[in-house]
Amino acid sequence: RVHRIGQNRGVQVFKMVTKRTVEEHIHRLIVKKEGLLESVVGYDDQDQIKHFNREDILELISQINKDVVD
Repeated sequence: RVHRIGQNRGVQVFKMVTKRTVEEHIHRLIVKKEGLLESVVGYDDQDQIKHFNREDILELISQINKDVVD
């Protein structure tokens, strides 16, 4: 648990990953997925996902469906 419910102050999280372990592999996957999300969606200065309108979401879904069919 990083913080208690109702806590308003920021917290620091230190993630320690040992080389040549399952944790290292999982960490690489997480970093890769974060990069993919950033390239598709993006974040603003407060690390919140930028807003999509309905048309943007439908376009993304149609592209995913098109890639699955092809």
